[in-house]
Amino acid sequence: MDNDKLNETLTQILNKIDNLEKTYVSINADLINQNIKMCEILNGKLQEPDFEMPEINDNKKESSENSEQRIKELFYYEKNGKIIVHGPGTYDNRPILKQYGEWNSLNKSWDLIVSKETLLEKIPNIIEKVKT
Repeated sequence: MDNDKLNETLTQILNKIDNLEKTYVSINADLINQNIKMCEILNGKLQEPDFEMPEINDNKKESSENSEQRIKELFYYEKNGKIIVHGPGTYDNRPILKQYGEWNSLNKSWDLIVSKETLLEKIPNIIEKVKT
């Protein structure tokens, strides 16, 4: 009788632990979604980068020429005295961007403290985006 009672008590405890774990996972997921929404409210919705899958060619020289011809877009806008840079071209321009600011991993963008003229001089192909 004592073993049955002990097994029943242990089963109840394990069920409660499982329920708590599921609750915390659910709360964590809700907080992450809420954080994403708050970031979008504060910073505006950033355009999703357009990635193109490279074509598989036997001739690697031809493939590298195609990738050189493809220019990855880079966008910027001004906010609170900073210039925010985002887009598929951020990785390729990382050495230049790193000189003037820091990578914001939450927004997947660079937060720069630099004048607009300097930025345009260093990266002439950058496109200004108006945040709405």
